[in-house]
Amino acid sequence: MATTTYKGLVATFRTVGIASANVNLFTLFNKAASTKLVKVRRLVIQVEDTGVLLTVTPTVQVSRITTLPSGGTVLTPVPFDTALTHDSNVEAMGATASDGGAATTITSTAGTRMWADFKMRAATAVGQFLFPDVALIPSLCEQDPIILRAQEGLNVQMVQASVTTALYVVLCAFEEYTEP
Repeated sequence: MATTTYKGLVATFRTVGIASANVNLFTLFNKAASTKLVKVRRLVIQVEDTGVLLTVTPTVQVSRITTLPSGGTVLTPVPFDTALTHDSNVEAMGATASDGGAATTITSTAGTRMWADFKMRAATAVGQFLFPDVALIPSLCEQDPIILRAQEGLNVQMVQASVTTALYVVLCAFEEYTEP
């Protein structure tokens, strides 16, 4: 029977859209020295458009990676239960160090695309556009999670260029556990 050692939530800071393609927004990586396995139960993106976007709708993809990312801003997960201890070998990174702040580039090569989704775009500049959570992994992962073993991770990448009037927040719910 597996033993859960930590359940946590982690969110990126509000990341301003970048007018170039293939921008890494978030990574979750289980480092080589880890003795834990990681269950990724939920991974979503929230999008806020504050301006018109008449070009191609931005696409965000998730891929499995096997090389430790660098750069970025290491994010601190928040536990479901403060009696549980987070393993520092499980590392989440975001693409900025503060809400709407300057980019802190995550260097990570995307793997094979495992899930991709179009993000909403605003065709008019009337009002503010807030969209609901958009799943970056299938909802079935809440019951049957993606497992990250040592030296495995997930990379969330904006594939198409975005506009600087779009803002993104990536949210992740995960568990760390040991097998008998």
